[in-house]
Amino acid sequence: MGGGGGDGKKKKPITAGSNKLQKSYFDVLGLCCSSEVPLIEKILRPLEGVKDVSVIVPSRTVIVVHDSLVISQLQIGSNLELESFWLQRKKIY
Repeated sequence: MGGGGGDGKKKKPITAGSNKLQKSYFDVLGLCCSSEVPLIEKILRPLEGVKDVSVIVPSRTVIVVHDSLVISQLQIGSNLELESFWLQRKKIY
């Protein structure tokens, strides 16, 4: 499906103990309605290092809080793309 799908919008580090938590934003073009929210949560929540998943359907945005020492933004995006949720590529400055 598209390789390297981890190009989300932003990265925001969050400190919590010895974990390096990061908040990553993904523009998910394949997200069309609220009935797909449970599927996205089912894909992402079991991944080791993922702490929280939020989905904003009107803006097609998925927000993932994750331990960046365990799982990268690229790996999270790749898991979404494996399930046919296409991500819009954004350059991070």
